[in-house]
Amino acid sequence: MNQLDSTVTTYLSYKSRTLDPSKKVRLYRNLHNGKISIKQGNLVVGHTDIAVVKQARFIVSEKNRQKVLEKKQKNVHAYVEGYWDETVFSTPGESVWYNPYMTEYFREVSTNEPCHMAEHVVVTSDGHIQIWN
Repeated sequence: MNQLDSTVTTYLSYKSRTLDPSKKVRLYRNLHNGKISIKQGNLVVGHTDIAVVKQARFIVSEKNRQKVLEKKQKNVHAYVEGYWDETVFSTPGESVWYNPYMTEYFREVSTNEPCHMAEHVVVTSDGHIQIWN
């Protein structure tokens, strides 16, 4: 993803649940439906193709990452956490990547340095992650 000219941060509600923008959400790539799942508290509230969060943290559960390495079976263990946002970006952000077999952190593509936080993060269902600080 080089540029986000028309970022749409709508989501399809799951089981008629609503998202509370005053509370943090966790985003993860859902490999079953090909979407980004939006989790708030312990409940999935919706799914989307593109999501934007602000005041974001990148979280990797090391315990569950070790299970992936041991069993060679995917599980949800890495998230982007932050507050739901509807910001539209027309300039490219810094790309971020994560692969549990290669690293224990999310990393910036340009520097390969660990990425722990960002002011804004865009996550897409095709696996692209971009940050703006």
